[in-house]
Amino acid sequence: MKSRTPQDMDDREPYAKAMQLASQIISAGVTMGLLSAGGYLIDRWLGWTGPFLIMLIVYVGAVAVLFLFVVMMLNVAQQKN
Repeated sequence: MKSRTPQDMDDREPYAKAMQLASQIISAGVTMGLLSAGGYLIDRWLGWTGPFLIMLIVYVGAVAVLFLFVVMMLNVAQQKN
């Protein structure tokens, strides 16, 4: 009996798989935008000129890149099986 891989069990259409990947990328982008806006609002509230905005943009950018890297590695691992 042949063992089934996750890719064999995922019987969705390619369009559905593409929509899942697109939603993950959009989710990372929206998160980055919302937290950057939060940093901007904190700076305005405190009367500062940008430290929180810059800090949150760098932090969220690193998290978004890491998230996309993990998603891509998972997709590559699924394609190899």
